[in-house]
Amino acid sequence: MKKLFIIGVGNMGMAILKGVIPQVLKEDDISVYDVDKSRLQSFLDSKTEVVDTIEGGVKNAESILLAVKPQDMEDVLMEVKEAVSERNLVISIAAGITTNYIKKILGGNTKVARVMPNLCISVKKGASACCFSGNCANGDKQFVESLFKAVGITLSVDESKMDIITAISGSGPGYLFKIMEVLIDIGKEEGLKEEDSRKLVYQTVSGAAALAMDSNISARALREKVTSKAGTTEAALKVMDEYKIEEMFREAVKAALNRAKELSKE
Repeated sequence: MKKLFIIGVGNMGMAILKGVIPQVLKEDDISVYDVDKSRLQSFLDSKTEVVDTIEGGVKNAESILLAVKPQDMEDVLMEVKEAVSERNLVISIAAGITTNYIKKILGGNTKVARVMPNLCISVKKGASACCFSGNCANGDKQFVESLFKAVGITLSVDESKMDIITAISGSGPGYLFKIMEVLIDIGKEEGLKEEDSRKLVYQTVSGAAALAMDSNISARALREKVTSKAGTTEAALKVMDEYKIEEMFREAVKAALNRAKELSKE
């Protein structure tokens, strides 16, 4: 009996798998399945079992991690429906897919954990939020949290907060990458080598995040601290205010939030 069966070993599924070995699970505690057989080649020389069918993997596992896209979730749930039993814990990382929706398909007694990680789990710097169906035991919760603590930080939240978490931290890396992309391009336009511009921007973002996490003061206070009166940062921030950057960000996050709600299936 495997402790974890992972359905889908794309970017997120693979990141979780690599993160939990060996801190939480051993290679031979895990089995994997993916419709894209090329993704399974890397497991041929490992102790992780590659299974031929979803049904076979579910029947031989305690917990099932559904690392598939929201639009593929219904088809996958229909495939596992007959094999899942009350002893299984089903873990989903699909944006917008509620525990209630999963239980409707798999049965009301199914134990379901819903997790919203972000891409940064691939470097063990992820931010993940977890919520659980009412019939999950403490041991189920601890197991799920241990998986995602191995790849970053975790928060246990009420499911009603999952859509805004998806919009802020789930999609958050994309917003930051866009800002980084723009800064790098501006550096190049002003004569910096692309490699130098990239290094400066990446280190600046990394350092700012580290400073914020190590400080006991707010982001607002940090921003004020770096903004000298009549200095370069103040000049830049005034332009941002003129272009209403805060309003723009609020509208952007609202769009992500609305899309997360659209994906939700009650």
